[in-house]
Amino acid sequence: MGSAYRSTVLTLARESHVHRLNLEKLLKTLGLEAPTNEIPEGVFDFAGILDSEMLQKTVANDERARELYTQILENTDPEVVSVLCGGKDVEFFYQTLKKMVEDETRHIGMVRKVTGQIERI
Repeated sequence: MGSAYRSTVLTLARESHVHRLNLEKLLKTLGLEAPTNEIPEGVFDFAGILDSEMLQKTVANDERARELYTQILENTDPEVVSVLCGGKDVEFFYQTLKKMVEDETRHIGMVRKVTGQIERI
């Protein structure tokens, strides 16, 4: 796996941190408060598993995140978003979520590539 593996893991870590910051900005923009640092410990418990298994779990988590972001995008009423953010930054909400969906899709492809999984078209 070598350098491609290392590069993939570093990219995932860096962009996951950016996603957390984006989620915090979205919540603030909407005037909502929710902790973004309270992920249950077991979710990322990779002790005693192979690298390939860890990456497969990562793909599953990225797929869940992508689905959640997609559902929020598709089911959130722009008028409600506008009211919550005081009529400003409505486009920020949607553009941020779209970018995060794109990132998660790319992450899934990257991980599948280094694990040798076949990507469905």
